[in-house]
Amino acid sequence: MRSQHPRRTMAALAGATVLAAASVAEAAPRCRFPGPFTRVGTVAQTASGGPLSPYRIAADPSVIRRGDRYEMWFTNANSRQRGGIARAQSADGLVWTVWRDPVRPDPVMDLVLPPPDNDWDSPGLENASVLVGPDGVYRMYYTGNRRPDGSLTFGIGLATSPDGVRWTRHGPPVLEAMHAWEQPACTAPGACRQGGVLEPSVLYDARARLYRMWYVGLGEPADGFRTFRVGHATSTDGVTWNRLPNPVFALGPSGAWDEIWASHVNVVADAAQGYHMFYFGSALRDYRDGIEMQRGAIGHAWSADGIRWERNPANPILAPREGQPDSWTLGGPTALVEPGRIRLWYFGGRTTGLTSDIILAEAACGP
Repeated sequence: MRSQHPRRTMAALAGATVLAAASVAEAAPRCRFPGPFTRVGTVAQTASGGPLSPYRIAADPSVIRRGDRYEMWFTNANSRQRGGIARAQSADGLVWTVWRDPVRPDPVMDLVLPPPDNDWDSPGLENASVLVGPDGVYRMYYTGNRRPDGSLTFGIGLATSPDGVRWTRHGPPVLEAMHAWEQPACTAPGACRQGGVLEPSVLYDARARLYRMWYVGLGEPADGFRTFRVGHATSTDGVTWNRLPNPVFALGPSGAWDEIWASHVNVVADAAQGYHMFYFGSALRDYRDGIEMQRGAIGHAWSADGIRWERNPANPILAPREGQPDSWTLGGPTALVEPGRIRLWYFGGRTTGLTSDIILAEAACGP
């Protein structure tokens, strides 16, 4: 959620949770540029239409499908007012049952992964990307807001779980800022703000036996405007990562709808060949200083190898709608490629504040 203020998942086909990236020579992609996308509705906690979050700040969904149910992890907050990760499940992807602690339920919202009391990510967790690895273990990669509270500097953390509910944090970040385009602005050692690596999107390439991560680097040079761009890293164990030195997805040209930010990345393997990327973009004309939620839209790109990307000529594929839950902004996309369609969950906001709802949209995609 942070890419949209001054401060993504593994997709599964028909219930599978480990995807192999097809080679370029095997087949044409199921759909290079899906669309148009049609909104199905706002995600509800109950069939009567109750909100997913008591605070109405549900954001950054990460959705997988296992068997006959969808599972979702999303950014929320509990009664301590610190951001963490909540969980829900659904039969249809629209009406969800939020997990509640059966022993000691929180009076407001139970988090399956709350921030720790005294560690590098104590100020808050968000932007979960969840997959089930080849060993059957759930892995959650997430954005950790680094100490001290309010610094708005980030690293990417890892937690594992046998069931998607009980999580064990790995400890230190598995990815930290390294290159200049990922670095925060620092006026002195320990006095940094607005920067780091965040918003991971991770999948497992069974053919290459590699975990692949697309992530956002937030750099804020002392003499320039902070910029979100997308990087790429690979790992054999999901813990130690080797990254490319430069972003793999460039900003849009001057005057474009995504000219200043490309963030909230989510990458999903096409069922036949290649990869789909969904991302949040914003234009300089829409930027407002001092607000919590920046205005923006969702775009799409396709790639044969996950490195070289082609933007969808119909971008942005989803934009703010007058009088709707996403009338001000939308972001945090997560997609599943299913037979004949792509399902896309994202969060939408009506105001410049943190209030947001999760919305489901769909587009046709191949047979």
